[in-house]
Amino acid sequence: MNEPIFPLSEFPQASWRKACHANNTCLHAAVYRDQRERVVLVKDAQNEILALTPATWQQLIAGVKAR
Repeated sequence: MNEPIFPLSEFPQASWRKACHANNTCLHAAVYRDQRERVVLVKDAQNEILALTPATWQQLIAGVKAR
């Protein structure tokens, strides 16, 4: 996966949702539409954002569910 990473400040209108696992590991994700297409954003602890295309997001979810 070679998706671009951006600073949080580039997506001020993103509406974040948080999901946490029992071991206190959390994922912050948002759906954002830019001029090109809809992307899913995943925020890390350093407030950097991994921007995923919808297809890549679906691959990620499928891989997690398969574990």
